[in-house]
Amino acid sequence: MKLGDRLANCRKEKGLTQEYVAQEMEVTRQTVSNWETGHVAPSLDKLHALALLYQTSLYDLIEGDTQTVRSRSVVSQWIEKQVDVEYLSGVVLSGTVTDMDQQWLVLQLDKGNESKVINLEGVGAIVAKEGR
Repeated sequence: MKLGDRLANCRKEKGLTQEYVAQEMEVTRQTVSNWETGHVAPSLDKLHALALLYQTSLYDLIEGDTQTVRSRSVVSQWIEKQVDVEYLSGVVLSGTVTDMDQQWLVLQLDKGNESKVINLEGVGAIVAKEGR
């Protein structure tokens, strides 16, 4: 079973809505939906918080799908993609990922000719822009 499926199953087993989980995680409902559909993976700190909310272990939550969270091949899929980076604070930056590892990414901003190094610890979601 994929991570997104496990997240959705755990939420439903606890009788929680995506809206409630979003409020608890301090992200948007759309971010929770993206986690559950596998469009993006939550950061490790968000996974830990989800495990606590769902009263399960982090290991049980990601068992069998650790590559979604840690694999370089998954990380590299974001290089050269147009994305919106949603910070935990709600701030959203748009641009192109030029480099990334499991702890940070470099984003070439859409506006201006500026690059920004972003620590993924403060990021709630990275969402690929459709059709780009």
